[in-house]
Amino acid sequence: MKTAVIFLAIMLFLFSSAVFVQAAENPLFQAKCAPCHSNDGTGNKKLGILVGGDLSRLDLTKKTTSQKSDRELKETILNGTGKMPAFKEKISKAEADELVKFLRALQKK
Repeated sequence: MKTAVIFLAIMLFLFSSAVFVQAAENPLFQAKCAPCHSNDGTGNKKLGILVGGDLSRLDLTKKTTSQKSDRELKETILNGTGKMPAFKEKISKAEADELVKFLRALQKK
């Protein structure tokens, strides 16, 4: 039992580290997305008040987000939605494409 708990703890550490490293390797995501969506895309818990305590609205790894097409995600990034600001004046379309690819990688974790 003790061995299983230690193994699980190590696996959780490695998994969380891998996601953090991935986000850290994408400076665009770090600069534009992580402040609200966190390094792993599950949502910044400190911003829960902005979404009425519903952190799922900030979670980019959830099923409703993964079911959106790349075009829909790109449009959301560029034009914003709800309380999410538009980034069309701050990033290029190619950078938005890069973010969509990164979101897809986060969703596979």
